[in-house]
Amino acid sequence: MLITETFNTIAENLVDLITEKNYSELGKHIKDMAAGAVLICALFSAFIGVCIFMPKIWNLIFH
Repeated sequence: MLITETFNTIAENLVDLITEKNYSELGKHIKDMAAGAVLICALFSAFIGVCIFMPKIWNLIFH
């Protein structure tokens, strides 16, 4: 997760550097794709967390 967020920050900073912080349609798409990658990674991390901890929580509640 931290690596994906780092790549997102790098992409945003590079776009800002290249476009000199002026609006660019291509820059917007690059930033959106990087943010989407962070979202996918976060959802996958949450799914893995549920797979690991849900059986233990289920046993605590119902046994």
